[in-house]
Amino acid sequence: MKKFFLILLLIISCATASTDKPSANIGAEDNLVQKMWQKDKLDHMVYSAYIYKVLQDQGMQREGVVISTATIGLLKEVYDQYYGTGFDPLDLIADFAGIYLGGAL
Repeated sequence: MKKFFLILLLIISCATASTDKPSANIGAEDNLVQKMWQKDKLDHMVYSAYIYKVLQDQGMQREGVVISTATIGLLKEVYDQYYGTGFDPLDLIADFAGIYLGGAL
């Protein structure tokens, strides 16, 4: 059942690829909400949940899983800062939402 939800999240992630373009007519608050749910943010959330579940299935304790998954997300942002599109704190928020989701599944 847990794998079903992870697969469903991956499908949703792929299906929302068209939401990457924010509208110019949206206010600042709405634009922030829309930016949070862009495909990139959803990818961060889904992959963090997936990493959480993989590490948990390998027998790691909860604290280790949370720290490891958060570290992977942070290292990804550090990489983006120097070699990618730049550091985005909303990506970290999405990572932590994925960690929470992984713990809930």
